[in-house]
Amino acid sequence: MPKFYSDVVLNDGALQAKTNGQTDLGTSSVKLKNAFFAGEVDAAGGFIGDVTGNADTATVLATARNINGVSFNGSANITVPTLGEADQEIVGNREVDLADNSLSFKNGAADIMILEDGLVTIREPVLFTNSNGYTVGEIRLKEAPAAAGDEYVGFKANGSLSASTVWELPAADGSNGQVLSTNGSAVLSWATAGGGMTETPITALGGRAQWSSVDDGERVIVGGSYGAQSFYSHSQELSSYSSGTVDSTAIALSAYLRNVSNGIFLPSDSKKVRLKIGFRLQNAPTDSTWGVSMWSGPVATGGSTSNADITLRAQSDDITQISNSSIRAYSAELDTTSAITDELLFITLENRSGSLTSTTYMYFNISLYAI
Repeated sequence: MPKFYSDVVLNDGALQAKTNGQTDLGTSSVKLKNAFFAGEVDAAGGFIGDVTGNADTATVLATARNINGVSFNGSANITVPTLGEADQEIVGNREVDLADNSLSFKNGAADIMILEDGLVTIREPVLFTNSNGYTVGEIRLKEAPAAAGDEYVGFKANGSLSASTVWELPAADGSNGQVLSTNGSAVLSWATAGGGMTETPITALGGRAQWSSVDDGERVIVGGSYGAQSFYSHSQELSSYSSGTVDSTAIALSAYLRNVSNGIFLPSDSKKVRLKIGFRLQNAPTDSTWGVSMWSGPVATGGSTSNADITLRAQSDDITQISNSSIRAYSAELDTTSAITDELLFITLENRSGSLTSTTYMYFNISLYAI
């Protein structure tokens, strides 16, 4: 028979203590149906019988839940992937508040990029590629926010590079009006602008060259017994004309012709040379072709009588005589492809094709410039 340590009443079919107390069942049992306990139930001996749900036998959650995108059903520990283990996708706009701290991106122990105090410090070279629809890599610098616009200035690479180049900037600012200049080895420095002049005159030549009726296809080298500027009706032949390879084709020329008769001394520093020529032809056959070339070579020293090679540096396109008229004027302009380091420059006037039937003359005016 159960012992009750407090008064017990039947309330709506339920056994209910009037005050807090304990009920000692001894070796007997009590079946509770639809019982409600307002406080704690001490079941140190355990419950026997049906329990609603599967709480006494469950090994997994009835319904799995996602934790940061990973399904969890309670059967085992889960690992939430980090950026180092899997790609992450940001859905919507997000912010990272550094709260006056710095944020570093590292490669091992080495800092690659640091965000601190509103500045971005990058400690490796920055590569701007031509991906995402851009044809070449470019840098854009936008205007100040106060301008309330969306304009920018920028730099971009040439679309067809033959080699990579990194320019070295000057160590300090230049003077007012100076411009950046390269030394040809990717080192920039400040230089005084030349006032728009890109040509420095070297000399001017004028005269008449002649070809006899048996001089078809000959080159006449400019010059005379007393120098390149002191001649008239000069006909000294250098060689028969053939189209050569610039900076490669060479012809031997004697010491005295180089130094005295035909050579034009150049400035001591290495420079490219531009030639401008105007001329007319007398007795030249219709459809005969003509042209002009520049060559360079060494100066003879110490009483030398030896020959030395002069090298082709530039040649004009063919110029065709329209008709046998001496009042037709022609012109040409040509530049050397590379800077000339030789001391002497030579000019040849050329009959390139056409059968000469009589003595033919070219009256010409030539100007030379360092560029």
